[in-house]
Amino acid sequence: MNNNSLSPMKKALILLTVLLCCMAAAPQNAAAQSSMRTSSPVPPQVELMYVKGLRYLQNAQKTDGTYDGTYGQEPGIIGFCLMSVLAHGDDPNTGPYATMVRRCVNYILSKQNRGSGYIGDSMYNHGFATLALAEAYGIQGERAATQPEFEAAFRRAVAAGRPYLIECAIDKDAMVHPMVSAGAPVTDFILD
Repeated sequence: MNNNSLSPMKKALILLTVLLCCMAAAPQNAAAQSSMRTSSPVPPQVELMYVKGLRYLQNAQKTDGTYDGTYGQEPGIIGFCLMSVLAHGDDPNTGPYATMVRRCVNYILSKQNRGSGYIGDSMYNHGFATLALAEAYGIQGERAATQPEFEAAFRRAVAAGRPYLIECAIDKDAMVHPMVSAGAPVTDFILD
């Protein structure tokens, strides 16, 4: 297939997939990152590919932080774009992608429902947009799927002395109280 026959959105999604694969292959904690970077720098070919992808995202981004195409205005997709830039080590204050990062953050925040805090119109959008914002603001986080994992994560969160995100994996059929109905503001608790 000729590369020019792909729509801009399809090109962006393919590029995003490649960037996410690069992110997935990256180490998951700071200690692993620092030892990896010291002993095994990023190969020049990988860095070139990554930067080429970031430049594409930067050039395709509209001034409001969105992209063309069917999903180019979804907060979750904007979140993926934001995470790909942040994974490269760029931030909203300095570097060649600072404007792109700020646009992504501002767009995601503009899509938050002021009453419920929900971002976008689906849990997919809300989840990925929230994760991207946490990364952009330097918030450390982790996932807890069991009570002991949560207790350990909570201790680490308190010890961190700064904002900390704990994703609690709860079965969709679990009756955890208090809970909030889907789409309702967090002030509308169900207590029994």
